[in-house]
Amino acid sequence: MEDPDVTEMKKKCNNREYVLQAVKDKGKLLEFAAPEFQDDEEVVKTALEQDGEAMEFVSDRLKDNKEMMLLAIKGAPWTACYASDRLRADKDVIMSSVKTYGQTLYFASEELQSMKEKIENDVNSSTSFIDRVSKILYESLLFRKNSDLIKTIIKEISKNNTAECISFLKFYDGEIVSYIEEKIKQEIQNKTIKKCDAHLTAFIIYKVYSSILFEYDREIDEEKVTKEVTNILKDGLLN
Repeated sequence: MEDPDVTEMKKKCNNREYVLQAVKDKGKLLEFAAPEFQDDEEVVKTALEQDGEAMEFVSDRLKDNKEMMLLAIKGAPWTACYASDRLRADKDVIMSSVKTYGQTLYFASEELQSMKEKIENDVNSSTSFIDRVSKILYESLLFRKNSDLIKTIIKEISKNNTAECISFLKFYDGEIVSYIEEKIKQEIQNKTIKKCDAHLTAFIIYKVYSSILFEYDREIDEEKVTKEVTNILKDGLLN
């Protein structure tokens, strides 16, 4: 049975006075307000003050409004995922999100999930294990190198050694290692590679590759590095 408040909001969704009072009491009722009120700064601010999760139903224009985004994050840190591309690279938004809820930036970053989906779409079952690992390494480190989000985090660590940012970067790296580990376990099960400690192997592969890209003091060709690292793996892992 539908919530009576939702039913009433649907009936009066074009009545600004009613909508304003309704979201003051229950912010997420903004979902059922007319689009013009989802783009109304006073209405949206009132909704977010009551419930930061109402950010999900805010217009794209106001999802690019820094004041509104910081207000939402204050009440519901994970709502950083609704920020515009511009605000995802904004230091104040990033730091507010990280300091409020250390791992929220992982959920805020649809880019990371998109990266995984890209890998899955580009790699088919007939591709060799080495090529699959190469793709994972290349895409994950390219993302880390080019992402405004990660750049801001790394810059903050370099400048202030901020503990929350360090924790997030470890969490991010851990997600990539876990993803590689999952793929290694599948390959062991399929008997395409030798038995090994999947987590440790994934950790070593990722750290070696990332260290070369970020610490090697010469100009780097990512594709060449990928090829060299995966060539090293062939003798050690392949059956």
